[in-house]
Amino acid sequence: MIVQGNTVACQVDCGASVNIIPARHAKDAALKETKKNLFVYNGTVLKPLGKTDLCIKNPRNGNNYKTEFIVIKENLTPLLGKKLSEEMGLITVTYDNFESVSRVDEKSDVLHDYSDVFSDSQRSLPGVATFKLEDNAVPVISASCRVPQAMKSKVEAELNKLTKEEIIAPVEEPTSWCSRMVVATKKSGKMRVCIDLRPLNKALKQEHYPLPVMEDLLPRLSGAKVFSKLDLRNAYWHVHLDKESSLLTTFQTPFGRYRWKRVPFGTSVSSELFQKRLDQALEGLRGVIGVSDEIIVYGEGEDDKSATEDHDINLTALLNCCKALGMRINPEKAEFQKKEISFLGHLINSQGLPIDPEKVEAVLKMPKSQNVEDVRRFCGFVNYLSKFLPKLPDTLEPIRQLTRQVVQWTWTPTHDKAFTTVQKLVTEAPVLSFFNPQKPLTI
Repeated sequence: MIVQGNTVACQVDCGASVNIIPARHAKDAALKETKKNLFVYNGTVLKPLGKTDLCIKNPRNGNNYKTEFIVIKENLTPLLGKKLSEEMGLITVTYDNFESVSRVDEKSDVLHDYSDVFSDSQRSLPGVATFKLEDNAVPVISASCRVPQAMKSKVEAELNKLTKEEIIAPVEEPTSWCSRMVVATKKSGKMRVCIDLRPLNKALKQEHYPLPVMEDLLPRLSGAKVFSKLDLRNAYWHVHLDKESSLLTTFQTPFGRYRWKRVPFGTSVSSELFQKRLDQALEGLRGVIGVSDEIIVYGEGEDDKSATEDHDINLTALLNCCKALGMRINPEKAEFQKKEISFLGHLINSQGLPIDPEKVEAVLKMPKSQNVEDVRRFCGFVNYLSKFLPKLPDTLEPIRQLTRQVVQWTWTPTHDKAFTTVQKLVTEAPVLSFFNPQKPLTI
């Protein structure tokens, strides 16, 4: 190929979405900033110097093409992506034989390409966590839990499964702490082995690691147009416990004592310990936010196309990170390339935070209160929507007064009016825009 008047050997890559050229072939070109990172076939990440428009000529047909190239410092063979290769006549793609690709197919591709990340084998993040006890902590040996005879075989099978996966381990030595096992049944009918950690929680020193707050995260989403949502499989189990901390989680079963080798669900410090490890794992990734077991990926851009490209780059970086660190994602709960997702109980789209239609419907279906408990339930539910409804506190006040002990229960036309007004406000709730620090602010 002839690039900027010079003969250059190039490589056609049908799988590449961009064109790449080393800086030595674009010495006099004016570079523009690009936020894209490039991921090559072996997982290496290339950080571009910038992007520029170059003139390239196909000597076979004599035609000139002006197109965008990503400029890199690495001395690699220039790469012509699928779109440019097709325009230049270097490859021919017959689209008549292809059906349109659905989102399910796109999801299937991701699940296939990163099958280990979406597998059900439990892995762990590097390092171990430590539980620290208060100085005046008094060990507690809890009474054992009786398991119905009909459930014993299922419980034993689950304990054996967790042992094989190295989530728990049998305990033979004496321990100062021993918690009570609790067996729960999932909707699927499978058993979930839990432990009552309330006595231990009273003795644990708190981590005091700051957990993310939704209001602090939302400004980062200003400009986001495309979203994906991933759910970590058994999130806390990604973190190993040291031996001493593991023994603190010893619990009694009809089949002997066991201890948790991973951070269990139910301790008062589990969420902080895990969030700290998750923040460390995701540090440096663009367009990625992780809170507890939920991770969202977003893409920014002037239009949907550029936002989707940005999103895909960010998603690839995250999945490569998960692969390298051993993080496992639940494929059933994964959502890719959505215009709107649910995150931490809120709907999110490119416009901001719309009110959840399901919550609106729930308010509209609520009957008028018959007693104080009904009022508390109604007020508690609509208060969750107060950020969307600045007039809500004043409108709700006549109903809220019924919860005061000095007020005798009487539902009057005034309460009727307040109730219907609240329902009307909910249906007219605006979309809350993301705060953008770059825009003027009026207080």
